[in-house]
Amino acid sequence: SSTMNGKFNTTLLTVMPNAVLAHQSTGFLNITAVNVTINYGGSINVSRRGFAAASGPGKGTTGTTFSGAGGGGYGGAGGTGNVAGGTTYGSIITPVDIGSGGGNSNIGTGGAGGGTLFINASDTLYINGSIVANGGNGTGGSNDDAGGGSGGSIWLIASTFVGNGSINASGGLSGQASSGTGRAGGGGGGRIAVYYTTSTFNGLISAFGGNGNQQFGGAGTVFLKSDAQTYGDLLINNGGNSGNATNISISRSFDSLNISRNAVVEITGDGTSVTPSIFNVSSNGRLTVNN
Repeated sequence: SSTMNGKFNTTLLTVMPNAVLAHQSTGFLNITAVNVTINYGGSINVSRRGFAAASGPGKGTTGTTFSGAGGGGYGGAGGTGNVAGGTTYGSIITPVDIGSGGGNSNIGTGGAGGGTLFINASDTLYINGSIVANGGNGTGGSNDDAGGGSGGSIWLIASTFVGNGSINASGGLSGQASSGTGRAGGGGGGRIAVYYTTSTFNGLISAFGGNGNQQFGGAGTVFLKSDAQTYGDLLINNGGNSGNATNISISRSFDSLNISRNAVVEITGDGTSVTPSIFNVSSNGRLTVNN
């Protein structure tokens, strides 16, 4: 694996099978190239490179003795434990923020938020491997577990967008979530935006809320826009898991708004206007208007 910081420009970036390109520390990995290729088994991974535990604008609330912590929020709200999960923030269409950390518990440490990746490929972005900006998992015991960190940001621009790999900015698990015990919340999903001229990409793009033994985090946002579209498509999907909400508080038009697989979307704020040309709510998705 290789690590690097900040910005770099190149003509050709190729991530070979079983190779990992990672961000060395907290922050923003910015890649400008003509062609970027991520081969099968290779990855660019900025997971857990966001805010540390219990920090960031969407930090999860810290738990007390026998009280599980809240998950970190970013694209989706952090899952509620015995205390509140973190709130949403940042941009749907130009995601550049790092994710927030999950709340600490009496004996556990919250997961760090996901980092931020930006790729501008003037010719082809070819993803058969993976791009990952997931939140970290919380730790702790069954009644004193910490919250998962929120997913981070992935912003991709390409002339030609191809491949069948995966792009993932999901929230981390709360402590003890895999065992089904405990009282903490999972991290909220992050934010993904992909801009392209032409696309045959048929892989998985996801920003799910993380598993919380008390509550899953809310779904993050996935924004896709071709040059032929006026506004782009917004997809909010929580992978079939009921969790906390995804808040939309900006006024914007979309070519389509799709809410699915148990995502809970809340439109909030006086004067907020969301105008999709096509509007789909399916597979136990839910929309509420709170203004």
